[in-house]
This record gives sequence, C-alpha cells and structure tokens, in this order.
Amino acid sequence: MSEKYLVTSALPYANGPLHFGHIAGAYLPGDIFTRYARLAGHEVLFVCGTDEYGAAISLSAEKAGRSPREHADHYNGVITKFFDQLNVKFDNFSRTTNKHHKAIAQEFFLSLESKGFLTKSASDRQYCPTCDRYLPDRFVVGECYLCHHENARGDECPKCGQFLDETKLINPRCKLYGHNTELRNTTHWQLRLDLLKEELEAWVETKKDFWKSNVLSNVTGILKDIGARDITRDLKWGVPVPNCDEEGKVLYVWFDAPIGYISSTIEWAEKQGKPDLWKEWWTDKKTKLIHFIGKDNITFHCITWPAMLLKQDGGYIMPHNVPANEFYNFEGKKFNKTSGWTIDTEDFFSKYPADYIRWTIARGAPEAKDSEFTWTEFQKCVNAELNDTFGNLATRIIRGFALAKFEGVVPEASLNDEDKAVLTTALDCHKRAGEALENFKVRRACEIILELGFAANKYVEDQAPWKSFKTDKARCGTTVNVGIRLVELLALSLYPLIPTSAEALWSATGRKDALSEQRWGQINILEEDPASRVLEAFENPFGKLSKKQVKAEVDTLHERLKQHEKAQKMTENTEEKTAPAAEATETPENAMNWKDEISYDDFVKLDMRMATVNTCEPVKGADRLLKLELQVGSEVRTVVSGIREFYEAESLVGRQVVYLANLKPRKLRGVMSQGMVLAATDAGKAILLKAEQDCEPGASVS
Repeated sequence: MSEKYLVTSALPYANGPLHFGHIAGAYLPGDIFTRYARLAGHEVLFVCGTDEYGAAISLSAEKAGRSPREHADHYNGVITKFFDQLNVKFDNFSRTTNKHHKAIAQEFFLSLESKGFLTKSASDRQYCPTCDRYLPDRFVVGECYLCHHENARGDECPKCGQFLDETKLINPRCKLYGHNTELRNTTHWQLRLDLLKEELEAWVETKKDFWKSNVLSNVTGILKDIGARDITRDLKWGVPVPNCDEEGKVLYVWFDAPIGYISSTIEWAEKQGKPDLWKEWWTDKKTKLIHFIGKDNITFHCITWPAMLLKQDGGYIMPHNVPANEFYNFEGKKFNKTSGWTIDTEDFFSKYPADYIRWTIARGAPEAKDSEFTWTEFQKCVNAELNDTFGNLATRIIRGFALAKFEGVVPEASLNDEDKAVLTTALDCHKRAGEALENFKVRRACEIILELGFAANKYVEDQAPWKSFKTDKARCGTTVNVGIRLVELLALSLYPLIPTSAEALWSATGRKDALSEQRWGQINILEEDPASRVLEAFENPFGKLSKKQVKAEVDTLHERLKQHEKAQKMTENTEEKTAPAAEATETPENAMNWKDEISYDDFVKLDMRMATVNTCEPVKGADRLLKLELQVGSEVRTVVSGIREFYEAESLVGRQVVYLANLKPRKLRGVMSQGMVLAATDAGKAILLKAEQDCEPGASVS
C-alpha cells in the first residue's frame, strides 16, 4: 500500500564540518530510506537544512573574527558540499536563517504561551565575568551532581544521560576558556513539560509496538521525572522572543531548531510555486513523519518537539517514527578532529568513490549499538563484497560472455529448473531486502542483498559457461541471459545504498530507462526476458584496495595522532612566548646559531600548509601582535603573530602564507591562536614565507 512520508534528518549545526560519524547517524539512513520509499511507490518529501542560531555559533564567529551570519554562511557551504560528495540528496536543504523561520518559530512560542504552557521567571544563571556574558548551559562544564562525572555539560550529563540544572554543577567553569563562572540573576521562559507529561506518556504508549528499543528506553526514563525546560537565552544571535521588551532575549536553539523542518518545507513549497503546499505535508493525518537522528537527539525529538507540536493551532502531525541510531566511531575511538583522529574527507573523496563509504557505513550501521569504521573493514567491504561479489558477477557475465562471446547481444534462453530456482531465490531476496529497508534495518538489507549476490555467483560457477560455450552454446546463452536478469535485479536492490554504482550496473544490462524511475518488486525476472537487448562496453564500477594502501591510511592516522601528542607535550614544556610567529633575534656577526640535529621522521611530523589570509587586524592592547584569519582548505583558522611592526594589517589580506597547523592552540592576549605563520629573520626584520606562486589553500608543504 502506498504511503505518504515526510522524512527529515537532524539539522547539522553550522559551526564546523561533518564527519562520517555524523553521516552514519542521521543522513545516510535518511537518504537510503527516501530512495527506497520512492522505488516502492510511496510519496516522499525529504527536507533538512543547517541549524544556524545559538551561542556556539556566536562565540565561534567571534573567535574567527566573523559575524555569526558570515560564520553560518561558510559552514553551510562546507556542509552542503559534503552532502554532494556523499550523494545525499534532499528535496530541500535550507537553513534556519531563511526568511520564513523567524515567523513560524515565534508563532510556536506565542501559541504555547497563550495556552499556559510557558512560565516566565527570574533565576540564577551561570555568568562568566572574564567573558562578560551569561553562558548557555551547554557551555558550562563541571562535575555532575547526580553521578559525579567530571566533565558534564550544564544541560545534560553524557554519562548518566540526565537533564541537568546548570546552577547545581560542582566546580563550574567556562567551556571555551576554562574560567570560573558565577551565578547571576536573569529572567527566562520555560516550557512546562511537567504539565504535558500524561499526554506525552499516552502518545509514547502508541509507539511501543514499532519504535526501536533504544529510543523507547531513553524516552520512558526521561519522562519519569520530566520538569520545566528553559526555552530562551541571553544572546544577540537568534530568533528574538516575541512581545519582549528586554533586549538580548532569544529563543534557545533547541527550541527553534526542529521548527526548521517546517520552515524548510515552507521554502520548498514556495520554490514549487505553491506557497500553501507545505500544509498538505504537515497537517495531513495520512502523512507519516519520520525523523532520522543520532541517539544524542532522542530527548529533543521524542519529548520536547512532540510537546511543542501538541499545543499548536493548525493540526500539526506528530512524529510517526524516530529511528535513532547509536554512535559510529573510528578505529576504536570517537572521531576527534582536534587530535587528528579522523578522516580527512577531502583527501578521502580524492581517492575513493562515495559508494565505497556509503556501503561500508550501511554494512556496519549503528542501529542497535555503537559501531565503528576501520580501514581494514573498509577494505573488506570494498574488495570482498563490492568488487568480488557484485562487480565480479557483472564482469563475468557482461564483459566476459555477452560482449566477448555473443557480440554484445543478450542471447535467448530456455529456462530449466536450476535457472528458475536461482531467479526465484533472487526475487525472494529482493522482497526481503525491501521489507528490511521499510523497517529501517539497513544492515539486514545489506546482508540479504549479499545473499542475492552469493546465489548469483554460485549459479554462474555451477553452470560454468566457459565450458558450455564450447560444448552447448545454447546452454551457455541461457546462463548469460539469466545472469543479465540477476545483475538487473541486483542493480535495483542496490540503488538506495550505492546509487551511482547501481546505475552503472543497470545501464550495463542494456536498460535504457532510468533506474530511479523503477518500482521495487515490480520487475519479474522470471517472466521478463532480456533476449536481443544490445549491450555496450562495460567497466567494473568497483576496484580493489591493496594492503599497502590500507596500511598507508592507518600509518597516516597514527602519525597525525603522534604529531598532535608531541606538539601538545612540547607546548606544555615550553614557556609562553609573546607571539607564535618567528621572532627576530640578535646573533654574533657572521655566526650561525645552528639548532640540534633532528631526524627526517621528526621533520615530517610538522604539518605545514599553504593558507590565504582572509582578514587581518591588530590585537587590542598589544603593540606587536596581529590577528590573522587563515583559509586552510575548507576550514578557517585563527593565528596571532608578532609581526605588527613589520606589516600593515590591510596589506596581508589576500596574501598566501606558510602555516604550521599542528601546533597546540594557546591563548595570547585573550585570543586563541591555532598555530603559527612562518617567517624568516633578516637584519632584525620578520619576513613572511610564501610560495613561488599561489597554491590551493590547504596544500601541503614538505
């Protein structure tokens, strides 16, 4: 039966690049389900967008020397590019700074207030005297007063998973700079979740038969002691609290972010030339709203967001399912960009197709428990499964026989029991894979599709067309004909998971129609005969990864970590200097002050990159210091350099410099410096190093 699905993936926060751990939780599962649902004949709308308000963006933008909007613009571009590289396709990818968002977010607030579900009260909040501002609870860290975890956030403890009261944290401090905080009084609005507890419990009860156990256990535990929850903040960057005469009061980012799903849909409808079309999705009771998220978003999507929807006018639909995934780690640890324990995505996509990582993540999807990416498993998925199972089947049948032995024309078939048996098995696998995808079981779907591939390869081995071609060409022709049918069904089955490779396999069977326009379960390879179909040249869309290649990736990872640890140790053992740039020093005339010899291994630990100066300005209160914002690949880094007496700030904008990237960050005159720019010292002057000609920002220096 055809369904109507409104699919969302958690709005990525526009404060940094995404990594493959994020993709495994919310974005690839959403893309896979959407592609499958369309093949299954369902009506689907897939929306997302960047979450662009809040203290984190405001503070990061401040450190980067940009406005919050400029900061969000930058990372919206970085994130959009990443989704394009991964072939994750949304019907609309928006942003919470779009022109529709403010009005709908304020409407939600006013509706809740008019119905008595908001409370306004004065209370103590954590204030950082050094930063001269109130800190959002997630930017206060300290010891959890419930389980005594040492690094709990002011809003939630990562160990016990409980909502926290920031004012009760033990030894609280500013997360950004480590300053001690103090309590000061301010006024805020709270959402009275305690008044909605019974309605929420009754609603969750209707989900017990089909929601994932990890979601249900989390939600039922939180609901037991649910209380009021702040929904406003003291901040300039955000959606202003409506009808408020106090300056600097905005909606808390967790409150306005999920409303971004609605404003994205409104934007989509406007692009269709039908401004009211969004209501047909958000108020039609036939619509099934599906939220793909990571487990850290369960509370917001299964308690606070439904509570907000319950008390709106207009009859909004409630979430139908929230198939949250657990965490996806990397080589036994969490992804950590700061320490280098991550994958350089630009480097990755320069070497490997998106389908390689899509398949690998899908095979190890963290659906019921945490899972991880390892380079060894990546090699296995690519070599043994994509290449040896799927690619090998297509290569043998299409290039090895249809093109080489039958002049590129699919031969006629006379099916016997063995032929019919493998086709029946393949159709059953296709059906079961669809059922798994319909129920958000991506790992199981992969296993079933591999069953199809194994059965098809065994059939070819058993039929041995390389022998029958010499003794019974008609039998060989039937084997090739059946093999083409199997590849065709395999392509359709693989399309939600690895669409580019699936389309290559589909075209290789001689199909001229679009694979994305097919219908799951409606290709009957027992009855539909591809005989006389003309085939063209075919290249296996999959390749193999060598042990040497994989070892190099692992070695690079561990080398990056060692560089980080060494830089950290060196910094800890070195006295703080006025500036991180190369400084002028006096030496005896005609004498060279050579430093101790180092090995080549020590030298290669320095991560030097070409960087372009985006902005440059003097550091307040420091006569010798300039603050530079450097474009390094897709990232922007801040560096404080003691070159003010040698360069005018404006003259450096647009210039390329050599940047040492893996020096431990340290604060200089209140600015966090993330490395150093390299300069030569000549006659007491600091002269910035540069390449003979401009390079791509981020290019390695060796």
